[in-house]
Amino acid sequence: MTQSSTKIIRRLAGPQATIFNDKLADGTRSYKIWGWDLAHYQRAKTELELAGFQVELRLHNGYSFRAARKYQQARLWVI
Repeated sequence: MTQSSTKIIRRLAGPQATIFNDKLADGTRSYKIWGWDLAHYQRAKTELELAGFQVELRLHNGYSFRAARKYQQARLWVI
């Protein structure tokens, strides 16, 4: 792996994107990017896998009381 997962995500998201990059207890990294839809996450998953990373696309179903609607949030877990 010549590039870090963060650099690959930043290249795909652009310089102005807001990226949440959390380190989990097991050493896995979790990425959430504002403004991305499922297609963006799938493209990033493919790019990361081509770079040699193990990637899991996780979907979280939630409910926003403020907006009074259900939502689905995607995250990439990179090992």
